[in-house]
Order: sequence, then C-alpha cells, then structure tokens
Amino acid sequence: MFPNRIAGGYMGITIFFALAGYLITDLLIQEWEQNGKIYFTGFYFRRFKRLYPALVVMLITTGAYITLFQKNFLVNLKSAIFTNLAFLNNWWGIGHSQNYFSLKLTSPFSDLWSLSVIGQYYLIWPILLTGLVVVIKNKRVISTLLLGISIGSAVLMGMLYSGTSTIDRVYLGTDTRLFSIVLGSLLAIVWPSTHLKTKITNGSRWLLNWIGIISLGLMIGLLFNVNGQSASVYHGLMFLMSVLATALIATCVHPGSNINRWLTNPIFTWLGTRSYGIFLYQLPIIVFYESRVKDYAVHPVISSLIILILIAIVSEISYRCIENPLRKIRYYQLKQLAKNILKFDNKHKLKFLWILLTVLIFVICNYGMTIRVPNYEYKNNLKLALNKQQNTLNSRNILALTNQQQTKITSDRKLTVSQFMEARKYGLTKQQYLNVAEIPITAIGDSILVNNGTDLQNVFQKVYISASIDYQMTKIKTELQHLRVEQHLSGIVLVDLGNSKACSKNQMEQLVQYIGKDQTIFWVNYHLPNKSNENRLNASINQIAEQHKNVHIIDWHTTSASHANWFLKDQLHLNKLGTINYTHLVATQISNYINKKR
Repeated sequence: MFPNRIAGGYMGITIFFALAGYLITDLLIQEWEQNGKIYFTGFYFRRFKRLYPALVVMLITTGAYITLFQKNFLVNLKSAIFTNLAFLNNWWGIGHSQNYFSLKLTSPFSDLWSLSVIGQYYLIWPILLTGLVVVIKNKRVISTLLLGISIGSAVLMGMLYSGTSTIDRVYLGTDTRLFSIVLGSLLAIVWPSTHLKTKITNGSRWLLNWIGIISLGLMIGLLFNVNGQSASVYHGLMFLMSVLATALIATCVHPGSNINRWLTNPIFTWLGTRSYGIFLYQLPIIVFYESRVKDYAVHPVISSLIILILIAIVSEISYRCIENPLRKIRYYQLKQLAKNILKFDNKHKLKFLWILLTVLIFVICNYGMTIRVPNYEYKNNLKLALNKQQNTLNSRNILALTNQQQTKITSDRKLTVSQFMEARKYGLTKQQYLNVAEIPITAIGDSILVNNGTDLQNVFQKVYISASIDYQMTKIKTELQHLRVEQHLSGIVLVDLGNSKACSKNQMEQLVQYIGKDQTIFWVNYHLPNKSNENRLNASINQIAEQHKNVHIIDWHTTSASHANWFLKDQLHLNKLGTINYTHLVATQISNYINKKR
C-alpha cells in the first residue's frame, strides 16, 4: 500500500494545492463583498491558529522521539524544525539537494515542504488579491491574468526540468508548483460558492455530474499509473492533474450537482475534519514504524493496517486535544489561564501536568537540536572513502579498456601465484576465475558499485566500471552513448543501482532498452534498509527480467538477507567481507552464463 505513495503522492499534493487556492480565495472574496475590504490581521491570525499549534506540537514531539529513540534521524533536525516554522522548508530542501523521492520514506519531515508553499501563499495572496481587485477590478481581466500566471508556472516547470538531477528544483519550488494553487484561486473568482444557483436544469446537473465523474476517473488513472519521476509529469501531466482537480472541485462545490452528495459519507467527513492531523503525522508514523519493525515487508497487509490505525488514533488525538481546542481559544485569556493553572489546585491539576509534560518534551527536543549527530562523521567519512575509491576505479578503467583489446586468455592457462590467491580469496575455481578474467564487461551503477568496484576489478580484468556516488539516469544514458560511439560498450553489461531507492520501473525499462537487446544484462537486485522500497524495486526488476530474455537477475537480495555482518553502519554499503561475497556472487553467476554459452 504505502510504497505507492511515491508513485502517486505527488498527485495528492496537486489536488491539495488546488483545493487550498479555491477555499481561501472564496473566503477572501466573500469578505470583500461583505465588508468592502479584507482584514489582513484577522486573516493571518485565523491562519496562524489553524496551522501553527498542531505543527509546533508535531515538530517538537517528533523531535523528542528522534532524540530518545531514533538518533539516526538527528541530522538536520534543527534545520527541519526552524525552516518549517518559518514556512521556508521547500527552498531549504532545494538548496541542500535533499533528493525528495529518495528521502520520501526515510525522513519524517520530507512531506512538510508543501505546507511551506501554502504558508507562502497565505502570506502574499490576500495582499495581491486586494491589489488586483482595487487596481484592475474587472473579473475577466483578473481571471485572464491568473490563467497566464498558472500556464507560465507550468511552462517554467517544464523548462527547468532536465532530468532527475533537477527534480528537487521543479518539484519543491514555489514558482514551479504555483499553477495548481492559482488554478484553484481562478476558479473561486469565476465560480464563487455564494453565487452558484441551487436550482438548475436537469441537463446542466448531469453535465456537472459527468464532468466530475470523468475528472475523478482520469485523476485516479494518473494516480496509479504515472510515477513521480517520469519526465512527462513535469512536461504537462502535473498541470493536467491540476486542471482535472479544479474541474472536480467546481462540480463538488456547486449545490446543483450530485457529486458532493455522492462523496459525502461519515468516512469522508471524518477524513476531512482530521485531514490536517493525518497530513502532519502520517509520514513520521510510517517512517518510525518501518525503521522499528524489520519484518515489515513480510506481512505488508498487516503492517499497513497497523499503520492506518496508528495514523487514525494520532490524528484523532491531534484534532480533539490540539487543533480544535486551540483554534477556539481566546489568546487574550492566556495570562489569566496561566495564573489559574499555577495555583495547582484540584480544578487545574490535570492542565498543570499537561503543561509540565509539554515543557519536558520541548526540552528533550531542544536537546536533540544541540547534540552532536552520531552518524554525521560516519557519513562524511563514508563519502570521503567512496570518493577515494572512485578515483581508483577511474584510473584502473584505462587499463581495463587496454585489456579489452588483447587476445582472450585460454581456458587451460595455469594460474600464477597471485591469480591463484585472488581466486581463493573470492572463493572461485580456476575455470570460474579465467572465465570472468578474460571476458570484456561494462559495469554501470551508483555508490554501491563504487564501493564494490575495486574487488570486481581484482577479478574481472577487463571490466570498465562507470559508476559515481550521485549517479542519475541521465548520466547513465550519456555514458552509455559515449561508450557506444567509442565502441567500448561490451557485450555483457552489469547494472547495480543499489542506492537509487527512488528508481521507477519505467526508468528501469528505459535503461534496458537504451543498453540494447544485443547486450546481455546482469542486473544486481536490491538490499535496502527500507524493506517496502526493497520489495517494490525487486518486484519491478523481476517483471522486467521476465519480459526481456537478455536480462538476468543476480540475486544479491536473497544472498545477503541473513548477513548483516557484511554491511556497514547504514546497512546499505558493504564492508570488506561483504565486497568479497558480492564479488563471488557476481563472478560465479557470469561464469555460469559463459559456460552455458560455450
């Protein structure tokens, strides 16, 4: 269930933006029509009471939990909290190259970027709308201007998108996501809820109904069939989703249509009133659950059900104990309330204990923001080690290309002492060693292949390894094109993208086609700390292997499943024992293939 959030979650955000644009603009227009102006102070204070209390509680409780139980999430905790409180988290994510889709299920705060976009919209839009109404006045001109801004934002998204390396910029940017909110705002101007007629003709009613039904159907189709990393998303599909969402909203708010009644039921009503709490807490619950329950993927249905129950419970508590009470509270009474609570009498004893607990949670969270992060030095050291290994690979690649031009080694050749020791080190027979030593191979991958590359080059004397720490699909295609032009692309291609956690099935398929049907592809499957991602990616690879006869799976997932001692602290990259076993598996699989072909 939850792995699909990566595939379709971006569409939900698009709907959320369009709906927010409509609701806020509709309220502002009503206020203008009733009072002849918009009271900015009142608007901002209402938004503050709606958004801030629950957000602050979520941030400090999550921060306290991380400090006590999940110290691996302490990296950037302080930045995450303060940028979210300032509604600038989306731009911070862009500036720090957070790779949203890779972090989607590994960071409890990664979804909050959208709240920052909404916060920025709330801050600017009332002032801008007032200016438009006062200066331009004409609704048709204002609507045309908003439509132009929306289309311009969508065009900017398409222009700035140039591959997966630019996803953060176009996905998180306020300017490149503005079109959804502006379309909702435009709808409120041309379709204000207070001006819609309840009594309409039967033909008009069914026209609205069919528009809503078709829009909803198309949205569901996009939701489950388009991946968030697909180029088509940023070249028009997300704008199309915004148009469909706007059309659905238009039919739902119209009192003459049946769509709103059809979609009204106790479950949807509950979801609507608790939606903010669900939005805030769903990702922390999913991330913390998956990080604690290691066999999450063994019972996915049960695990998903447990997560849904936890989200429902926490969001209900948030609604009843935080959002609803604090939205109704009169803040000028806080001083007197504080005096009463500090008396610590029986009437206010429970409130005093709640305040004491809140202060304790705040202190723990604040401590978490100040302590040294345990994994920070480890990650820096790992990055330095990988950079060093990558330099070694690049220098040895020159020798590999030279070796590929030489005559094959005969299968009856005797091993030298050093070769014998290498074969023994990696658990290979003489035949296996000679098979892989003499065969030209091209290997492509990311930091996992960088980590394992030196050992592979010890055995595969004719392997050209094209791998980098931040490998993206666009880089892989560029490198493959270069190798093909230079006639250095070997008949056997080894692929290991073990750290590309957000890789989609569509991208895998494109890569297979780009490598070519004349090449034999050995694809190393996944071993990931996040088991939901691991299952999704391995299922995609298996399906592709079934569809393409030239694709063979090297089952690293099964081989390494019960060997935690092969991995470094991140349970992703390998230690020396792990790289030896990895090389043994790759060498024996390719050697067996060579023997079958002879």
